[in-house]
Amino acid sequence: KIVRMPWKNKTLPYLLIGYHVPAFSDTDVERAALDILSQLVFSESSPLFQSLVIEKQKVEFVNGGADDHRDPYLFTVVTRIKEVKNIDSVRDDIYAALENAKTIPVDAKKLQDIKSHVKYGFAMQLNKPDNVAVTVASYIAVTGNYESMNKVYAMYDKVTAEDIMRAAKKYFAKENRTVVILEHEASK
Repeated sequence: KIVRMPWKNKTLPYLLIGYHVPAFSDTDVERAALDILSQLVFSESSPLFQSLVIEKQKVEFVNGGADDHRDPYLFTVVTRIKEVKNIDSVRDDIYAALENAKTIPVDAKKLQDIKSHVKYGFAMQLNKPDNVAVTVASYIAVTGNYESMNKVYAMYDKVTAEDIMRAAKKYFAKENRTVVILEHEASK
C-alpha cells in the first residue's frame, strides 16, 4: 500500500515505510534479530546511512527499527528527503538495503561489533537513577517482569547472521509493506 499525503505547510518530503512485525519478546530470537538488523542497516555506520546522508547528501537522516510493544507492531523506516526529485531513488535505496539483508550474511566481526555496541550503548544510558527507573518501567510495561531486560540482552548474544537473513525474508516482503510519502502540496 502506498499513500501520498499532501501537507499544507511548507516541509521537506518525508518517506515512511512500515512493515508488520511481532510483539516484543525476550525469548524469541526473531525479534532480537530485527533489533540487530536495524543497527546493521540504519545506524550511522551503515552503508545506507553513509551513502544517503554523508556521500550523496540526499536526506537529512534515515533511521529504522521497531519499538517494544506487547502486541504486534511496526518496523518503521523514516527519512526526510532534501529534494522531491529524490523520493523514488531514496525509497529504492532503502528497499535495496533491506533486500541485501535477506541474502548477504553479515560478516562475523561486524555482527559482533553491532552486538557490542547495542549492549554497551544500553549500559551507558543507565548512568542516572531516573534513567534506570524509566528503563526498568518500560520492560515491566511490555512483559510484566523487570528481568526481561537481562533476557533480551542475552538473546542479542545468540543472534546469528542466518537469524537476521531469516527475519528479513519473513518481514520485509512487499506484501507486508505500507509506504507513506508526506510532501508539501505545492510540490506536486
